Amino acid sequence: MRDLQELFDAVDLTIGSAVGVVAEPAVVAAAEAMRHLRGRRGYHGATLVVALGGGTGSGKSSLLNAIAGEDIAATGRIRPTTDRPLAWIPTAAGDAIDRLLDDLDIDQRHRHDRDPGVALLDLPDMDSIASAHREMVERMMSKVDALLWVLDPDKYHDDSLHRGFLAPMAAHSERTVFVLNKIDRIDGADRPTVVAAVEEALIDDGYADPGVFPVAAAPGDDLPVGIGDLVQFLETELDHKRAAHGKLLADIATVVKTLAMEADVWEGADIGLARRWPPARRAVVAAVDPASGLPDEEAVCRIEDLVAAFAADAASLGEQLRARLDHHVTEQVVADARDAMGGSDPQAAEAVLDERIAGPIAELAGPRARFAAIAAYAHIGARQLAARDQVPLP
Repeated sequence: MRDLQELFDAVDLTIGSAVGVVAEPAVVAAAEAMRHLRGRRGYHGATLVVALGGGTGSGKSSLLNAIAGEDIAATGRIRPTTDRPLAWIPTAAGDAIDRLLDDLDIDQRHRHDRDPGVALLDLPDMDSIASAHREMVERMMSKVDALLWVLDPDKYHDDSLHRGFLAPMAAHSERTVFVLNKIDRIDGADRPTVVAAVEEALIDDGYADPGVFPVAAAPGDDLPVGIGDLVQFLETELDHKRAAHGKLLADIATVVKTLAMEADVWEGADIGLARRWPPARRAVVAAVDPASGLPDEEAVCRIEDLVAAFAADAASLGEQLRARLDHHVTEQVVADARDAMGGSDPQAAEAVLDERIAGPIAELAGPRARFAAIAAYAHIGARQLAARDQVPLP
């Protein structure tokens, strides 16, 4: 199984195949649980996907280069510098993240092995005259794990920035982190005051507890400043993301297992019809043989014993069989088998029993076996993804 989308599809198929096999309340509960799990925001995978947003000249591309440790994104003063989004993605993320980038229409992709769990998306400049840039950020917020908004110390108090972008984006405050770039332009003694002013402005925008990282991504000939703290933060967030990813896979596996247990197929779906039916049929045929002198009730008991044996192994199937082959139906089948038997035609009696008893059992057992196979595939898929992504799964 390649990714969570395939797993979601497999579980949807499992729930669909459970209809008629599992009690309706359990199927409805499973569907509701999956609706909730699908609704979890962020990238559905073990990789931490972070979007870099900010205005022209804020230094988003320089920040990406500083985190990457190499020149990935072009920098300059042409407005807008970042006209097309660019992705810096871990090689280990595989095809799943490519499907996300396809969906977001990000075709510039640079793969890396520097930090195998973090992907950064350098977005178009948000004060660009192109309205499509703003729409892109809004569209991707449900698909990325966090937004890293880069501020310029010369522009952080710009009213249009706050009214046009930051205040409306406060709805995503719990997943938005701020970087105050170019702090090398601020006197060291004044930096705490400026950072406090930025935090106050963000609180006014609706961010309850804004995190602001002061950095200098490209301070002339000097080494970057503050990047280590930012990278450490991303690594901590990655740990949280991996834990959440493992929890998601565990929850999905639990939905599948619960359904399988409701259908009594968690330990397997084989009810042993091929093994149990021939001796049961022989006993019924012997009982309806006129030469036996046995009453019809003896043959009825043989059939009901078989149904009871199936019910002992699979309660849900037993309930369906008892409803389909109740005492009245079984009595009629036995009477018809005795009539077919006539003087000495056991094959005719067997044909009646095969059609009227074994047939319904196989008909009910078939969907159950199909459901069991699909559920097993989905459950194994959850464990495969957990093993691939190296996240614990109970």
